[in-house]
Amino acid sequence: FFEIQAEKVWKMLPDILNSIFTSSRVGFKKEYFDGLDKRWDETLSHYEKMKWIDAETKTQLMELKKLPFSQGLFAYLVVNLMLTIKHTTTWTDVIASDIRRKLNVEHRPTDVSAAELIPAAFLDPKRKPEIIHILKQLGLPDEQIELLFLSFHRAYDEGTIRTLYFREVITEPEVYDKMKAIGYNEQRTKEIIQSWPVIPSLGDIVRYIAKEAFEPEMIELFGLLEGYPPEAEEWAAKQGLSKRWVEAEWVAHWRDLGIDFMLEAYHRHIVDWPLVERYMALIEIPPKLREIV
Repeated sequence: FFEIQAEKVWKMLPDILNSIFTSSRVGFKKEYFDGLDKRWDETLSHYEKMKWIDAETKTQLMELKKLPFSQGLFAYLVVNLMLTIKHTTTWTDVIASDIRRKLNVEHRPTDVSAAELIPAAFLDPKRKPEIIHILKQLGLPDEQIELLFLSFHRAYDEGTIRTLYFREVITEPEVYDKMKAIGYNEQRTKEIIQSWPVIPSLGDIVRYIAKEAFEPEMIELFGLLEGYPPEAEEWAAKQGLSKRWVEAEWVAHWRDLGIDFMLEAYHRHIVDWPLVERYMALIEIPPKLREIV
């Protein structure tokens, strides 16, 4: 009896499976193929309403409707699955934050980074052994720990090297050594050093020109270098200023007395007119006004 029943079942099985497959395929195609576009619209509109996606993302996902049926169906299922998983995991992370905080308080699982820890050894050298022990717990080998401490020793910056050089605290060969320590090769250091001497601003240079600071004859005529303090050169050099600019500043520093006293001296025949004209140039009276004078 059982053998006969089993034989009948095995004979009918292909027809049964074919019937199931055919009916499923027809229903599947009818359900998903004919209505897949509508499902995309409804599903993405729902996600947008739920604020899972924005309008721009929705527009981009709508492009997947253009795929062939098999790929489009797969894309539809994947999008639904991924959005659902993402929403669920994100929400789980949020509601699990209290648990995470509680466990963090109990077990303190987070280790400080080496970069955050090493400065403490410089602030409190007595605790350096303790800090080294923690670095070993982080898994760092001894040679790397040593190099880490070395890397935290600060080198001079370019501006400090320049200041020390002008103040004669370090020599030129030492400049090259210290510049090399911060990444400059010899050629670049040589070029950079040429930019270090100070050139006064354009406004100062124009003032020097107007005050005849570059005219030896005028300087001699009016004694503009008299009382010049050589000791100023030392302090100027420490700032990167050459003697030339110190002299120019001294020449330009004199106060002019206006034109009236010079005209009075001319009327009293103390000076001649060419000297008056030169004086007007010295005190920066424009040429047209000199003609009026």
